[in-house]
Amino acid sequence: MLHRTRKLVSAILLFMFAMSFSAAAADTSIQSSNTYKYAIATLSDSSGQMVLDLKARTTQSNSQIGSSKITVHDLTTGSTKNYSGSYSSGISYSKQFSLPNAVKGHRYYAVVTFYADGLSTQATSNTITF
Repeated sequence: MLHRTRKLVSAILLFMFAMSFSAAAADTSIQSSNTYKYAIATLSDSSGQMVLDLKARTTQSNSQIGSSKITVHDLTTGSTKNYSGSYSSGISYSKQFSLPNAVKGHRYYAVVTFYADGLSTQATSNTITF
């Protein structure tokens, strides 16, 4: 009976030891996954042109990071206009786009889809009257 109890205690201790390594491995994989630190879209009026300023940063370097889709909403008319974005590589992305078709006196905002090596997120800009 004593031999059986020792075997059971040894098996339980071995199981607990193995589980502690599994938990440590799971924690490491969660920490090493790429995430966005920030993704920001800002509309402004710069010298009579509407400008969209984009900034994004991730926790890891990317072979491709940027904006995959830009949709500008004209609240005055209810229309939308889509623009294609651009990409670079690295840990961060920063780009400024001039939007030449903006109409003075109209209210606008933009929705931007950011992309970084398979990781996507959306950012909605401020609303401005151009």
